[in-house]
Amino acid sequence: MAFPLNLKAIGYGFATFIAGSLAMSVVATSIAIVGPSSIGEAGWSLLSLLGYSVPIAAGYVAAYFAPFKRVLHGTIGGAIGVVLLLAPALLVPQYPVAGIPIIVAWYAALASLGAIFGNYRRVKLGP
Repeated sequence: MAFPLNLKAIGYGFATFIAGSLAMSVVATSIAIVGPSSIGEAGWSLLSLLGYSVPIAAGYVAAYFAPFKRVLHGTIGGAIGVVLLLAPALLVPQYPVAGIPIIVAWYAALASLGAIFGNYRRVKLGP
């Protein structure tokens, strides 16, 4: 029996998640170094909303490159990044472990939205 998932597509989604997270971290760090009043409260809210676009983009990329079961690949490719980012939190005894499944489910839902759009674009453009 063949392996039912395309690891290349999931890897593209994971790489997109990591690159997006790193880009958002660099932007937030550089803004924080300048000072809290440099962008104001609305700017921090916008930066937070842009952070939620990272799993959407990762799900889109994974679904776009998947040859079959695109929504499944997009959901896995977009959510696997947050699982690996939250794994070190299990080593901290004070971290509320009960919140981790909620965060993973939220990011998986966002990734599936991106995957649905990626599936739509791939079907529309053809093989």
